[in-house]
Amino acid sequence: MDRFLSNTVSRIDAKGRVSVPAHFRAVVQKRGYSELYALRCLDLTAMDVGGLDLLDR
Repeated sequence: MDRFLSNTVSRIDAKGRVSVPAHFRAVVQKRGYSELYALRCLDLTAMDVGGLDLLDR
């Protein structure tokens, strides 16, 4: 699996939404993901976000 690594600090708005940076959205569109999955990192204060291939790891 190829990987796109980036980091950003985002806030959750009053409706529970997170803003996705444009460079990340471009990668998501290029890969054809129709859904994103977010998993909390166990060893960092971070999240892993990706398509179904993220769940295969």
